[in-house]
Amino acid sequence: MKVKDLAATLGVKAANIHSWFQTSGKRVDAIKKIGESRYRLEGSVSQSELDGPSPKAKTKSGRRKLSTRPLSGRGELATRIVAALKEAGPEGITVRELAKKLEVKKYKNLFIWFATTGKKNSAIQKIGTARYILSDTPVTPTVEQVAPSAESPTA
Repeated sequence: MKVKDLAATLGVKAANIHSWFQTSGKRVDAIKKIGESRYRLEGSVSQSELDGPSPKAKTKSGRRKLSTRPLSGRGELATRIVAALKEAGPEGITVRELAKKLEVKKYKNLFIWFATTGKKNSAIQKIGTARYILSDTPVTPTVEQVAPSAESPTA
């Protein structure tokens, strides 16, 4: 039978029928592909094979298991980061070192913190690739730091 004809008979999209055949062809051995968009049923198929896998049983409460790890309070991460930056001193600290020190499993979360929340704090300065310091007075780049002056030849 053609998929297009079956889709028209059932009143569904042909793409949905194709998807069903792709998945059920692996579960039901009696369904064979005989050509492009053509399938054949060889033999008989039990109702349990057509129904597919049974849905997973839900947990008693229907909620996910709660972690035993205590949740951090609002702003706690910020205070811990600022304290670690103070402790690091003028040489600063890298994001990976900071993640290890603060016991943050995913250091990428700290990169996101510095890119969003940390940029609002003018005392936090980026001094290199993934290296930050805490300065009491924000450093503003001078013209020489932004673009070194080159002596222009006089004509």
